[in-house]
Amino acid sequence: MSYTFDDEDNEEYVYSSEDEEEMSDEYDMVDHYGNCNDEYFCGNLSDEEDFDEALYSCRDFFHNQENTLPDEEEYDDDFYTLSPNEVNENVVITSEERVRMVIWSDLLPTMKQQISEVIEVLGIPASAASVLMREFRWSKEQLMEEFTNNPELVKRMCGVYNRCSESKTDKQSIARTRYALYSRQSTPEKMRFCEICFEDGGFAPEDMIAMPCGHEFCRDCWRGFISNMLREGTVCLTYTCPQVGCNEKVTEEEVQKAAPNLLSKYREHQLKAFAETNMHSRWCPGKGCNRVAVGNPHLSASGKVVCGDCDSTFCFKCGEEPHSPLTCHDLIRWKDKCKDESETAKWIVVHTKTCPKCTTRIEKNGGCNHMTCRKCKYEFCWICMKNWNSHINCNTFTSKDGDDPSDGTMADSKRELERYLHHYERYQAHDMAQQVAEKAKQKFIDDELGNRSSPNAFLKDAHDQLVECRRVLKYTFSFAYLNMTDASNDVEKRTFEYHQGMLERFTENL
Repeated sequence: MSYTFDDEDNEEYVYSSEDEEEMSDEYDMVDHYGNCNDEYFCGNLSDEEDFDEALYSCRDFFHNQENTLPDEEEYDDDFYTLSPNEVNENVVITSEERVRMVIWSDLLPTMKQQISEVIEVLGIPASAASVLMREFRWSKEQLMEEFTNNPELVKRMCGVYNRCSESKTDKQSIARTRYALYSRQSTPEKMRFCEICFEDGGFAPEDMIAMPCGHEFCRDCWRGFISNMLREGTVCLTYTCPQVGCNEKVTEEEVQKAAPNLLSKYREHQLKAFAETNMHSRWCPGKGCNRVAVGNPHLSASGKVVCGDCDSTFCFKCGEEPHSPLTCHDLIRWKDKCKDESETAKWIVVHTKTCPKCTTRIEKNGGCNHMTCRKCKYEFCWICMKNWNSHINCNTFTSKDGDDPSDGTMADSKRELERYLHHYERYQAHDMAQQVAEKAKQKFIDDELGNRSSPNAFLKDAHDQLVECRRVLKYTFSFAYLNMTDASNDVEKRTFEYHQGMLERFTENL
C-alpha cells in the first residue's frame, strides 16, 4: 500500500483488492480524528514511509484495548435515526388543518427526521447537519440551495468546515492522526498544555479533548466551559471553540466527550431552539405554557391561534396578540409610529380630559366610555366628549373648521397630527377597556372555576366576546390611520366607518 501526491497536493490511495479490509480499518481510524487547519499538525509528512508508519502504528494502537480512553464516550449518531415507533401522531397535521397545538417535547421526532434527511443528502455528520439547519432556520430547501451553490462558504460561515471534511485521507487528517498517536504515547516529560488554564506541568494526552479544528483543552476546562454555556439557554447553541478567533461550533459531540451527564440538557435546548426558530412552529406566549403551535407547511398558517391548554391567543405569523384587521407588517408600522416621542408627547391628553360642561379635569379609570361628571352630573362620551344620549358617529374623523388643504405644509402637518391623535386616542381607549375586561374575566374565572354548575357559567363566553370586541376595535383605528387617508375611496371609507361604529355601539351595550 502506498500514497501518491500530485503537484496540487491531492492525494489518493493505491491498493489492491486484498488490502480492502485493511484499508477499511485505516479509514475508520483516520476518520476518528477528522482534519485540522493547524500548520503544526501538517508539517514533515512528505515522506511516503512516514505516512505508512503512522497509519499502521495508529491502527495497531486503536486495536489495543489497553490504550482505549476510559472516560471519553463515543458520539452516538444513532440518536438521529428515527424508528417507526418514534413517529408522534400528535404532530402529524392533516391536509385540512392549518395549525395544531402540541407539547414541545412531541417535536423531537420531527426535528430528528429533518436532520436525518440532511445527513442522507449531504453526507455530513449529524452534529454538523443540526448546526446547518439551525443557521438556516430549519429550511431544508434554502440550505440545499446555498450548499449546492457554494458548499465551502456555507461550511465556513456556519462553523462546521473542519467537522465536514469530505476526504478521510487528506494530509491534514493523516497529520493529526500521527500527532495524536505521538502525543498519547509520549513520556511524562512531554505533557500537553491547556490554553485555558495553563496548568503547571501540563496534562496527560488522555486528559485532553480536541475540537475538529485541532484546538484542544483539558477535561476540567471543557466541563466548566460547557456548564457555563448551558446556563445561557438556547444561546448555548451558538457557542464556538474556546480558542480565540476560531469559529468552529461547539456541538453535542464535545458535550458528550467532556460532560456526558449534561448531554440531555443540551439536547433539550436544541429542541426548544427548534420550536423557537422553525418557520412552521410558534411557541405559545402563555405564562408557563409548554405548548407549541405547529403550522401546516402546505397552507397559510397566519392568523389567530388559540391555545387550548392556557387559553392564550396569538398570531401564528408574528407571535403578537391577534391584530385583525391589521397585517403583521402594518402592526410593526403602527408600533413604530407610536414610539415616536415627538408625537406621543401630544397624546398625554388621553389620560385626563375636562368635563364639556363644567371644565373639571377628569381621569378615566374604568373600561366603559359612558362618563358622568361627579361635580355637575353631566353625562358624556369619553371619546367624542358629546352628550351621551345624543352623540353619534364619534368614530368618524372630521377635520376641524379652518383646515383648508391649500394652507400649505404647516397646515398639512397640523392636519396629519390631528388625524393621528384622533385614531390613537380611540385605539388607546379601547386598549385600556380591553385590559379592564381581561381582569374582569380572570376574576370571574377564579370565582366560578370550582362551580361548573353555576347559573352564571355562560358569562365566561360574554367576557371572551367583550375582550375580543375591544381587541378588534382598537386595531380598526390603527388600520384606518394606516390605510384610509382623506384620498381613500369615499364609499369604502364610509362603509368601513359604518361597520366600525356599529361594533363600537354593540360593544358598549355589552
